[in-house]
Amino acid sequence: MNKSEWIPTMCYQCKAECAIIARVEDGTLKEIRGNPRARGKACVKGMSGVSLEYSPDRLLNPMKRTGERGGGKFEKISWDEALDIITKKLKELKDRGDAHKLTANFFPHSITDPKWRFLNAYGGFINTALPHCDSAKIVAFIKTMGGVPNHHIPPAWFTVPKGGIMILAGRHAFGGLEDAAIPKDILDAKARGAKLVVIDPIFTPEAAKADLWIPIKPSGDTAFFAGMMNHIIAQDLHDKEFIHNWVREGDFEKLKDWIKDKTPEKMSAICEVPVQTIKSLAEECAKAPSVGVDSFKGVMLGNALDFSHAWCMFLAITGNIDNPGGQPLPDLVPLSAVEPAPPAPDLHELGWDRPGQPRKN
Repeated sequence: MNKSEWIPTMCYQCKAECAIIARVEDGTLKEIRGNPRARGKACVKGMSGVSLEYSPDRLLNPMKRTGERGGGKFEKISWDEALDIITKKLKELKDRGDAHKLTANFFPHSITDPKWRFLNAYGGFINTALPHCDSAKIVAFIKTMGGVPNHHIPPAWFTVPKGGIMILAGRHAFGGLEDAAIPKDILDAKARGAKLVVIDPIFTPEAAKADLWIPIKPSGDTAFFAGMMNHIIAQDLHDKEFIHNWVREGDFEKLKDWIKDKTPEKMSAICEVPVQTIKSLAEECAKAPSVGVDSFKGVMLGNALDFSHAWCMFLAITGNIDNPGGQPLPDLVPLSAVEPAPPAPDLHELGWDRPGQPRKN
């Protein structure tokens, strides 16, 4: 009789890393499904992981280049030899005092504790390896909130309360998955009484399910959110308690000065959304128990940094940062302490500068 068992694991067909169960029969992977103990969803790409497991092009061993760079000539080597080569190069770099020049390119989702421990002890740096993707959003979060959103953390839609508002701005959440359970989370929130707003030039599957579809002019997102902020502030609808407790002193006054000429009427002419739509959604968001904003196409536009700034500030003045249904903020340094703790390199000494800090020269 064939021995068959379901093994809990995780999918890595994309960066969402959904929880899955894999059916293994006599040592061979036969089937993949979503793990029912972890919301039980797997997309078509995830279920096709069986074919990747046994692809003839899959690398199973380290390969060492034997010819000129770009020549495509490699030979198989052992793991011990590969680790010896890497260890030697890392030791040489650290012995020269250049450990800070090591850049580790990872999806932040895959940065597990041992990797954080190693990089912290060695003295290297993390790079998200996503210059083509969410970098505008990440920089906007750093500049606006003082912290990185750990790549792409969308609102936790399963926490949206009755009366909450979910805004998808150029986000194909039902197809371009961050998590195979997200479509169900959004529809469940709608069933609880939350409102789904889709801002997209195209009538997408999300727009078909939306309570409000706003067919915006491409690249009009920044103007749209600026118009909503102007109206909220002009009508004195901003969250005064949140701003008092969490917004740096003087920054809200700067925002009011910057936004005063970004009226719904002027912004309507740019984004081609009716003035009344801008005003009415702004008023709804100001009164709602939660508002979450998610985008993807929008954060890859030419003005993506401006758009990301605008939506971060919009969430701040409506009090929707780090609240259920709003924008979650992760721990900024998700690693265990390493003892003894090595001193961090002096970035100014090395000619590097953190965002917001003036250069020495």
